[in-house]
Amino acid sequence: VILATNIAESSVTIPGVAFVIDSCRSLQIFWDDNRKRDVSELVWVSKSQ
Repeated sequence: VILATNIAESSVTIPGVAFVIDSCRSLQIFWDDNRKRDVSELVWVSKSQ
């Protein structure tokens, strides 16, 4: 099992890998104005990302 960032996903090739499973989810950090702090949230990744 290998976990990677978006950058590694598009630029790293691992020899011998036959299958890749993508969860289509990403941990994003947003500023929450109501709480006045950063909040991390698991979101769906769009095709454009």
